[in-house]
Amino acid sequence: AEGIGTLPTGLKVFVEGALPGEEVEISSLNLKKNYALGELETILTPSLERRPPPCPLFGTCGGCQLMHLSEEGQLLIKHQRVVS
Repeated sequence: AEGIGTLPTGLKVFVEGALPGEEVEISSLNLKKNYALGELETILTPSLERRPPPCPLFGTCGGCQLMHLSEEGQLLIKHQRVVS
């Protein structure tokens, strides 16, 4: 899952591994026409919903994208994806 942030210029940035409400530092910025892709470097302010992923392969295999989010947070995001 990708977190979405906004640069001071107003450009939207998608950051893999960031959660809603987090403040993060990114190490690189890949500019596209209408958005940018950032690489997560440091989580400055973690989400209250962040948790340690229970699977040791999280982030490697790609099967579970929200395992670092609480169950309640996962349900909310999945509901929003279906409704949108």
